[in-house]
Amino acid sequence: MKLPFDTSIEGKKIFLRFGATDFRRGVRGMVSLVVGAMNMELDEQSMFVFYSTNRKQIRIVYCEGAGCWMLCRLFCFRNNF
Repeated sequence: MKLPFDTSIEGKKIFLRFGATDFRRGVRGMVSLVVGAMNMELDEQSMFVFYSTNRKQIRIVYCEGAGCWMLCRLFCFRNNF
């Protein structure tokens, strides 16, 4: 399945937010967290990675063009990362 955005991470800056993040936030809440709490600018060359309070999920926020993508991954194994 081809994703509808550029999946290459070449030339991208990846930012990892340390500390657990409340995943009840949607994409707008995650974007406001990047702009407000992290004091960062959203651009097409940056990806922001968050992990949940129980450390069983990660979310990646990526913006391109006129909108933002939020990618989610649930880890279904016993040991957390």
